[in-house]
Amino acid sequence: MEFIANYSFNITNHYTADYLKEIGITMAILSVELNQNESDLIVEKTKIRTGVIGYGHIPLMSMKYCLLMKCNECSKKCLQPCKEEDIYTLIGGEEYLVDVNSRQTTTTLYSRKVFYQPLSSCKADFFRVDFYDETVEQMNEIINNIKAGRYCIGRDFKNHWNVQ
Repeated sequence: MEFIANYSFNITNHYTADYLKEIGITMAILSVELNQNESDLIVEKTKIRTGVIGYGHIPLMSMKYCLLMKCNECSKKCLQPCKEEDIYTLIGGEEYLVDVNSRQTTTTLYSRKVFYQPLSSCKADFFRVDFYDETVEQMNEIINNIKAGRYCIGRDFKNHWNVQ
């Protein structure tokens, strides 16, 4: 059985990565806050298999309660449609997307900008893509672009590693 440490472990140095290896973690996804030099240094110095996120909306905050329930003061007599649907998406302006899951009573704020970085110069062992609401065709196109070393830049994307 393999255990993977998510980027939310905030692995920002090889000491953290090596400790995770010691306690049985087999793979680790590096923190999205690292620049390319920092990421490459960890990959070179650590003993654990490392990965980076190549594409996806990055969660900015997670809450363990239903935002709609708190705002609407839900009760058993509540007629809100969230009782019949699994997930609601509220648009939070230019900065974020909000997912409300009333059945699991969670709310997650995601960056509206897509994190999309070039992987051709990355030294990581593997790459991860996080899809949010893409179609199957879009997912296939994104994966093919990543494999080919292509990526998108512009105001809808948060590019990493000083890509212009």
